[in-house]
Amino acid sequence: MVADPVTPNVYWTAGRDLNSRIAASKTTDGGASWTRYSLGSTTGYAYSVQVDPISPGTVYVAGYENSQPVIYRTTNGGSSWSTLAAAGLQGYVYTFAIDPTDPTVLWAGTNYGIFKSTNSGSSFTEMSTLVDHTKDVCVDPDDGDRVWVGTYNEGVYVTEDGGSTWTQMNEGLDPSRVDRLAVNPSNWLYAGTYGGSSYRWSLQTGVEDQGSAPIETLAMSVFPNPCPGGSGATIAFSLDAPREMRLLLYDLGGRLVASPLEAFMPQGEHTLSFVPDQEGMAPGVYFCRLAVDQGASIVRRLVVIR
Repeated sequence: MVADPVTPNVYWTAGRDLNSRIAASKTTDGGASWTRYSLGSTTGYAYSVQVDPISPGTVYVAGYENSQPVIYRTTNGGSSWSTLAAAGLQGYVYTFAIDPTDPTVLWAGTNYGIFKSTNSGSSFTEMSTLVDHTKDVCVDPDDGDRVWVGTYNEGVYVTEDGGSTWTQMNEGLDPSRVDRLAVNPSNWLYAGTYGGSSYRWSLQTGVEDQGSAPIETLAMSVFPNPCPGGSGATIAFSLDAPREMRLLLYDLGGRLVASPLEAFMPQGEHTLSFVPDQEGMAPGVYFCRLAVDQGASIVRRLVVIR
């Protein structure tokens, strides 16, 4: 699921419809109602949906159809769709990214590797013989030539020159299947691994920093969930030792919308209540991140309804 970067309460998802055809869905009211677009005419699945950061009416849905790679695009917010020519693209498209500094540059990760288009998807070029089965791709929002890819069994690769050369950055990373990547520009690269944990790499020093969430010693629940915006949501958490705590609330676009707690808390059980409407949280999906000292954190999803 991705958020419209300009218009609040607009979100997109993609997958397949009841007839196993590629489909995308859009909400304009924070999830209260959805419009579905059945895009395919044969069996397929969409693994990725991306919104153009400069022209949000342009949305890409990528996956496979009839065992072939396929990318659908709308330039008018879903009123009509077309398939990209995508010449040269091979394999199932598991991940897709738009260069935020130049939206004509597109990246597609498939089970064949990593591919790049410089002409809005008319054609793609495989960018490495080193990078194999790609699970996720992440473009630095401040530098479109810096791109990270997570792979099925080779960890993380990075390019600093738009894909001409690639370097592995796997020190401290275990296991090597990386399903998700995210970046806090100039600060951290985050990697989520399959069956392992979460890791981060310092972009300030270039030194890995293993930051797995201590699930054994930090627990949190959110209720009621879904929560009406006008009534209270409660966060319950327990600490095995006194810690400096922060509760951060993010929307689906990764934007910080509220921080209702920042205090030193004693060991034991705690609860905190807040009213979503009073925190400026419109109906929709949010993430509650409880962060403690030394960088540990745990995240739970909260759905706010009318």
